[in-house]
Amino acid sequence: MTEPENGASRLKNQRLAHNLSLKNMAINFNEYIETKKLNIKKVSYATISRWENGINEPKTEVWEALSSFFNVPINSVRGFEPTFKDRTIEVENFILHFYQPYRLGYRHPTVMDSNDSSQLSDELNDMYNLSLPIEDTFDIDDFDITGALAGYLSTVFHDQYKALTKQLELIEDNDNDYDYAALIDLETPIIKQYFPLFIEKLTLDIIQNNHGIDDLHTISYIVNWFNTQVENYEKNKYPKLEKLAQLRELAFQEIELPISKIEKYAESQLKGESDQKIDIDLYQQKITTALDNYLKQISDLIK
Repeated sequence: MTEPENGASRLKNQRLAHNLSLKNMAINFNEYIETKKLNIKKVSYATISRWENGINEPKTEVWEALSSFFNVPINSVRGFEPTFKDRTIEVENFILHFYQPYRLGYRHPTVMDSNDSSQLSDELNDMYNLSLPIEDTFDIDDFDITGALAGYLSTVFHDQYKALTKQLELIEDNDNDYDYAALIDLETPIIKQYFPLFIEKLTLDIIQNNHGIDDLHTISYIVNWFNTQVENYEKNKYPKLEKLAQLRELAFQEIELPISKIEKYAESQLKGESDQKIDIDLYQQKITTALDNYLKQISDLIK
């Protein structure tokens, strides 16, 4: 059982959570054995230390006694927590599980067609045994890992993305007669070569936000993580983009009210509900002025 790269011992975590030194743990556990009249040998603090370090492995009945002693499930005392490297591998495999061929490198890789959407929906429904189709409850785009990955790599690591897509094009060439499963088997090792660009940061964020690696919501978290990285990258590289978004929002706020007024007036007239007149020319002027100001500010912004 000895493994030099073990993560934290779950037994040690429980001991420390109960503020027990090795010596006090041995004393209290031996008292528990005696009180419960358990048919197991008493232990020394050195024995517990060897368990915690993976040097020796206690028998099943001892693990059961330890779980009862701490009043936790046996899996909370037995074994070791995954190392950070283990978790990065789990995240890698999780992303690759939802990878879809024929998307990276194509004209609109961040947009699913109907086949991609249907395939992803079926995969999620089967994997998580959902009572309702996922598209009835969520926006399927929120789970599109392939599209989000493509958007992230093509924006933040543009040169590497071009190299990646060239490799994929050689496999996806129309002359190659691969079925879907064969394509995935051929392409996932290639894509995995580019994971060191981001996998540690993504894994750390998943852990810090207390997401399970294989949880349904982890998929949408990963998609959102990629999208957020793109937004932050573009804001830093192109600071005027945020100003452009603000201009657009302000302009359409100024336009929305007069348009709404005109629409309500037209609706009431069509229904014969009101004889009230409004000055459409005045609202038209407001809309025109708002658009002129918007276009002028854009012109000033891009100079």
